[in-house]
Amino acid sequence: MKHAEVIQVLAVLLISYFFCFAALASTEQSSQIDTADSVKAEVSATEDKIPVDEPSSTSQADPVDAVIQNTPDPESANSSDDKELVLKQPSSSPLQDQPAAASGSYMNFFNPMSMLNPAFYMSMMYPMMGMMGSMMNPMGMMGSMFNYPVDVMTHPWAMDMMMRSMDPHLIFGMFGQASQAYKEGKVPDRLPVVTIPGFPTQNYQNWPKNKVSPGVSREAKKNAFQTAMAVSPLSMRDMISIMTDKIPVDEDVSWDDAVEAMKLRANEVNFKFVGSSPLWKEIEAVTGQPSARVEMFRFCDAAVARQILDEVPEFIIFLPCQISLIEDGDGKLWVMTMDWSVEWMDFAQNPNSHLSKDLREGALKIRESISYIMEGAATGEF
Repeated sequence: MKHAEVIQVLAVLLISYFFCFAALASTEQSSQIDTADSVKAEVSATEDKIPVDEPSSTSQADPVDAVIQNTPDPESANSSDDKELVLKQPSSSPLQDQPAAASGSYMNFFNPMSMLNPAFYMSMMYPMMGMMGSMMNPMGMMGSMFNYPVDVMTHPWAMDMMMRSMDPHLIFGMFGQASQAYKEGKVPDRLPVVTIPGFPTQNYQNWPKNKVSPGVSREAKKNAFQTAMAVSPLSMRDMISIMTDKIPVDEDVSWDDAVEAMKLRANEVNFKFVGSSPLWKEIEAVTGQPSARVEMFRFCDAAVARQILDEVPEFIIFLPCQISLIEDGDGKLWVMTMDWSVEWMDFAQNPNSHLSKDLREGALKIRESISYIMEGAATGEF
């Protein structure tokens, strides 16, 4: 069956549900009105006190008890005589407040005047949703119906294709083209590489060097990200995975070979190794249980780090650069790092996102060095 046919069938089912439950709601309302009318007539016909026997403890309450009050006779208030049940006319009836157009047939599904009243549709929705339940609710069915397409769209290969298609050269091509030097991989003299005329953004802010900017409260961030995640089709695993650059280690490369290749390549590109944390050994020491191997290796280019911190002191949270070697549940080795590159700012229209050419060259060199080190760990080559 084609997608269009599936959508048509679902639409027909949804409309059928609507009219079915609308009719049921109308029938239920008519029944309630008839019952209320009979109670009203019975109450109106009773004018005097009616002595009745005390009901037994096993008898069930009568529907009219809502308007019956069990009050003693004032003349025998201090006596032990049987009490009398008194029927009273309610001071006001809900039916008396109904508009003339809705009286008699009330709001009937086939009454054109009722169908012009918004309350008519609201009155149908409540019993409809109540009778449907969580499993029969059309909205619930629609949610389940869309789960599979969302699963497909958020699969890594699908997200990779979608993100590849977001080529800024194509998106901003109508406003101009990047320079030939930039297309050849050279760092441009000025940013952005393509300017969008009249694009609303911040003014340039001449921050002093190494000046920490005001922050946003944790509560504000929590509210914002809770709201964003409430409607995001991506899971926590998806989002962390997008932020991660990961390379599988070749099967013939051992743990020790990967570590040795990593350190030798770092020395080759003058990327100083400043320490490691063999987390898996600490886990085994604390828990007394064997653990899959995981270790973090830290590297740093002090000169470039100082330049970056002068521009954005908050960048310290990413320093020093870290490359991790991890063994997964299948015994497969992976080399990973947090994926970020200054190239992501090339088309940023905000002037405060642009670093100097020298600093950009240094930052790109660090990113390329990290990739070079990771490739060495993955292949065992140095």
